[in-house]
Amino acid sequence: MSDLVTVILTTLNSEKYLRKSIDSCLNQTHHHIELLVVDGGSTDATIEIVESYIKADHRIRLIYHENNAGT
Repeated sequence: MSDLVTVILTTLNSEKYLRKSIDSCLNQTHHHIELLVVDGGSTDATIEIVESYIKADHRIRLIYHENNAGT
């Protein structure tokens, strides 16, 4: 088995590009990954999009910060 690779995807109101970004991460040739989506308080559909992926793929996790830390 290959070593686990963690991909960190930071988001903030990213609904326009989020599906493409998540699909790109999940479709890499190295399949032993976990995708950690860190959201900084999105007010658009970002969270709903991530949650729809989580239902279908156990490799995805979401960390949601209600308030943007500005970093």
